[in-house]
Amino acid sequence: MLFTVLISTATIAGAFLFLRNNRILDQEPPIVAEEILWQGAVPQPSPTPVPLPLPTLLPGSLAPSQTVKLFSAAALSGAHPVYDFSMYIPATWETESVRTIEALNFYEIMQQNKTNTESSRIFVRYFRANSFLTLSSVSVLSRKNIIVAGRPAVDYIIEKKPGYPNFPKQPTWRNMRHRVVDVRVSDSNPSAFYVFAKSPELSDEVFEAMLDTLVVAPKDLLFYPLDGAKWLSGESFSGAVTKKPFGAFITPENSPVTPEKFTGYHTGVDLEISETISATASISVLAIADGVVVRSGKAQGYGGVVAVRHNIHSAGAGQVGDDSYLAVYGHLNPKTLIKLGTHVKAGQAIGVLGKGFTIETDGERRHLHFGLYTGQEVNIAGYVLQESELQNWVDPVKFFAERMP
Repeated sequence: MLFTVLISTATIAGAFLFLRNNRILDQEPPIVAEEILWQGAVPQPSPTPVPLPLPTLLPGSLAPSQTVKLFSAAALSGAHPVYDFSMYIPATWETESVRTIEALNFYEIMQQNKTNTESSRIFVRYFRANSFLTLSSVSVLSRKNIIVAGRPAVDYIIEKKPGYPNFPKQPTWRNMRHRVVDVRVSDSNPSAFYVFAKSPELSDEVFEAMLDTLVVAPKDLLFYPLDGAKWLSGESFSGAVTKKPFGAFITPENSPVTPEKFTGYHTGVDLEISETISATASISVLAIADGVVVRSGKAQGYGGVVAVRHNIHSAGAGQVGDDSYLAVYGHLNPKTLIKLGTHVKAGQAIGVLGKGFTIETDGERRHLHFGLYTGQEVNIAGYVLQESELQNWVDPVKFFAERMP
């Protein structure tokens, strides 16, 4: 696999810097935040912002998508609605919501006997207040005013005072000396503040590079429908299109798939799953952008299928406005499909890929059929008989190549 659990600090940080140097992210630098407010919170003076400097790093030799991936808090299952931000994180990391304390955990499984909490690299909480606060139970060892994502922020080094109980349901390192960045989300009073706490095991340069990609209340996010690092053959979107590309004329006689029951021009692409993935692995399919579910259910040739109407920002120099696309996600387990009429966020799971050669995929091998239709009707056809009928369909490989790193 291209992605390994132990990606070097220089490679990851270099990939983040690659994103910035190539203007893939059009935004201001990130923000900072501090610990949850309960009783005894101590108000802190409002900061005079100073931009957070990026570490001096050489660009990574790998493309950004090979070492980092986009995270959207709004799309994370179970996350509190207050979390509305996106950022790039290392491709090997996982994320989860900790509902009991309304927190987010960014973790990397380094040892199988460690829980997700103890594998945490960044732990995020929030509070609402009129100004920056710190808990009376922690000692502030250093404090620096900065700017993160164009918002006022404070960069702290804190340590829990002796005699106070440990923070419940949080990583052990949260009770030790560690770095925290608080980010003020809005100018209103009170405002939400995001609290980004960093594990001592995570390097400062990676942490700062991640914060430099933070976007508060992001717009126009775009995701691939499957996580290439995890699931796809070729470990990328385009690399996984190995059997049925867009526009290919397929017949039972020339098909790369045996047996073949379809004839016609392929309206989308088939994304092949890596042979190293277990046949029973649960593979989430993601909405590529914000949108509305306009079809969800079973269909002949697909098993389960979801169609989402997306309005996606136009690509290319000089182009403005949004274009309407109907995205077709085929061969999903019908029991896992998102409900018709649901408003989805970019990166939100809309179903689970069906198991191969079962009714979940209507007898097809395990793969994702993904199509993009520009017409106004709800058209989920996987094939058309005339090549001219492809004019309202878009090649997904070219679509993402124009818009994604």
